[in-house]
Amino acid sequence: MNDLTNEVATARSRSGALADSGATFYLLMSCAVFALVPYRWIGRWMVSGRDATAVFSPAEISAAMTIRHRLAALIQRFPALGSCVPHAMAALAMLRRRGIGADVHFGVLRNPPSGLPMEAHVWVTVGDVVVAGESVMSAFVELTPFA
Repeated sequence: MNDLTNEVATARSRSGALADSGATFYLLMSCAVFALVPYRWIGRWMVSGRDATAVFSPAEISAAMTIRHRLAALIQRFPALGSCVPHAMAALAMLRRRGIGADVHFGVLRNPPSGLPMEAHVWVTVGDVVVAGESVMSAFVELTPFA
């Protein structure tokens, strides 16, 4: 029985590593695209193709939470990858790959410091679950939801 337990633990470890490598791939690709592609094209991609329904299944919510946790863990380990746009792009790509629709929210800083340029933020939600961009979203006023 001990060998079976070890095999199960090894399989779980491998599947977690594969999932983390998938999240790493999406986040790194999103950073590269964000650096190379004009933002107007990225913005169009982010708000296009939503096929979400008003009610999400428990499996969809669970998948959204998993994506949220995996991306958050990566950004915690590698803060340089934590810019909101690539984070949101990676979350959207991972959700769309699973056929899960999401809402993209754009906002501006609620009380900007005088004389500084306007700060913006983007976050992604699936139902009530904030998949990407939750850490600072409360400081921002949503401009308009894009569905």
